[in-house]
Amino acid sequence: MRKSLAAGTGLLAILTTVAGTASAAQAASTAYPTAPYEAPYGATYTKGTITFYNRAAMVDGVQRALDTSGCRQTIAKSYSGSTLLDTTYSQVTCYSKVEEVHLYVNADVVGGATSVRVSLNNVASDGTVTELAWDSVPRP
Repeated sequence: MRKSLAAGTGLLAILTTVAGTASAAQAASTAYPTAPYEAPYGATYTKGTITFYNRAAMVDGVQRALDTSGCRQTIAKSYSGSTLLDTTYSQVTCYSKVEEVHLYVNADVVGGATSVRVSLNNVASDGTVTELAWDSVPRP
């Protein structure tokens, strides 16, 4: 009988540890606020989700370009009030492609970024960048 009781106690300890770890992981993943963004221009766009961390923000999504529209690039800027904190640029997408965007922008101030501005830009063959559309997203 002792052997069964010891095995049962050990199993209970393992289950409690696993459940505790899962709860901690769930709490950590839901602790940071997120907000959607979308900056369409004709049939091209950049859209996705911004995660606001304590001293940074992560812009995750996709950008789309068409053969007839030229090349597109997503630019993310973090702000504290009206003060620009950081700017990050995605890869350039051309030729009817949809590509993933993962942009990390610093916000190294107490409380992090109060907003993130995400823009869809045209990139000309001579390297000239022109803003086409944007979405300014406040921290939730």
